[in-house]
Amino acid sequence: MDKKLIFFNSFIIYFIPLGLVTGPFIPDLFVSIAAISYIFLITKKKSFFFINNNFIRFFIIFYLYFLIISLFSENIYLSIKSSLLYFRFFLFFLMVTFLIENNKNFIKFFFISLLITMLLVTLDGYFQFIFDFNMFGFEKPNDYRISGFFNDELILGSYLSRLLPFLIGLFLFNYQTDNKIKKIIFGIFVFMVFGLIFLSGERASFFLSVMSLFIIVILYNTKIRYKILVLLFSIVLILTYSILKPKTFDRIYNQTYAQINVLIFNISDPENEKITKYIKNKDIARYVVSNQHKHHFEAAVNMFLSKPLTGYGIKMFREICKKPEFNINKYSCTTHPHNSYLQLLAEGGIIGVFYLVIPLVIIFYLFLKQLYYSFLGKMFISNYQISLLACLLTTLWPITTTGSFFNNWLSIIYFLPVGFVFKIIK
Repeated sequence: MDKKLIFFNSFIIYFIPLGLVTGPFIPDLFVSIAAISYIFLITKKKSFFFINNNFIRFFIIFYLYFLIISLFSENIYLSIKSSLLYFRFFLFFLMVTFLIENNKNFIKFFFISLLITMLLVTLDGYFQFIFDFNMFGFEKPNDYRISGFFNDELILGSYLSRLLPFLIGLFLFNYQTDNKIKKIIFGIFVFMVFGLIFLSGERASFFLSVMSLFIIVILYNTKIRYKILVLLFSIVLILTYSILKPKTFDRIYNQTYAQINVLIFNISDPENEKITKYIKNKDIARYVVSNQHKHHFEAAVNMFLSKPLTGYGIKMFREICKKPEFNINKYSCTTHPHNSYLQLLAEGGIIGVFYLVIPLVIIFYLFLKQLYYSFLGKMFISNYQISLLACLLTTLWPITTTGSFFNNWLSIIYFLPVGFVFKIIK
């Protein structure tokens, strides 16, 4: 019975990367099945080892905390609906760890599944870039964005940027030999994905991919000349794409510049003379978008300051921001504040935000220790582990815009590599 259950759950998790391309329903169904299966397994085996694990205790404590503050929120049903079912993601990554331990081919086949899926997504993205429509006939949203299989959902870059370091780590785990042909072919594919993230026009995703690849290049135990070659090739690739698609470059660079001006110089009035100094008339649309984010952030900060310890409860930003004291203008209220840390500050208070801060500090500590060891010519953690941690860092990085932290689709991507990390911790 256990062998059949292991095979069945391995099979559905192999298809999660492809399921994520179809939307949130199918991968969330697979996650729920895996969670229920794990409950069945630990009940049958009476194996509750994870309760004595500090890593798991950390998640359980915060899960219970989110559940409690949901019970005291102003809309208990809306809040507890998200916090109560959030536990399935914990069970999901425990099932992934269980499969790694009990299915010797799990990592190999999962890597193949992820590689094939990302290859299809990447080829389709370039197809849409060249012909203005993808393999299913989905047209490009505009001249400076690419969506590929995701159609109206502009998350192609997010999907690729968050899974690319994960894919690199799995490649290293499965192919640790010095097979140069495989490494060259895979390296070319990595650069194709990196270039497509830029062409997708998703600024946050491009930044996250640059950050994760830079960390990988700097911390990997490899020859200096290879690191320099990778960095130079990356720069040449982006410069080439910038020349080919100036509108995409304009969005990646100029819109970011405009948004920074809005945030730093506190531009709030389109008639303000600072606008003429920092934002051209043709960039007014970018100004409006930037100003929306600015006011989302302000509303979240004001909510946190009014209830700093525990916040207002999970998924409550959309409700509380409607109140007059937080409704700065028509742009300030939305479903979430577009930053995970501000969302947890507003909805979970100073206690809730430590759910992200603690693992972020641990990852920084591990990276700094690895950097120190590299100066001594030693390795503190392996290249595989560096890749997994770089993948987690794309989730935990605080200075970027994000989707809702409790969004099901994002949560699956967030927790997918955690099962592999937990196997290392165990």
